[in-house]
Amino acid sequence: MQRFDSRKALTVETFNLYMDELSSDANGDAERFVEVQFRIVPASADEGDAEADAVLAGLDIFDLIDLRDELQGVIDALATSGFESGEDGGVADLPA
Repeated sequence: MQRFDSRKALTVETFNLYMDELSSDANGDAERFVEVQFRIVPASADEGDAEADAVLAGLDIFDLIDLRDELQGVIDALATSGFESGEDGGVADLPA
């Protein structure tokens, strides 16, 4: 009878989250602003130094799901506060 080794069956890929800054000019002489672009790279395919350069390193799929849910909560709160604030320009409290 073969024995089941759970360590082999539970190999989970990890991911690294990067935030790349993209500088740009609005109208040539106008003030410069910085745009950012996020990218997620599987750790197995990451050729960079994730420990030094990544915003978050070693995220598994469950961490990514939690991150997505947290971001969605903040986006929803901001969108809702825009409707609730009317013309006073106020911003509702974000979820903690």
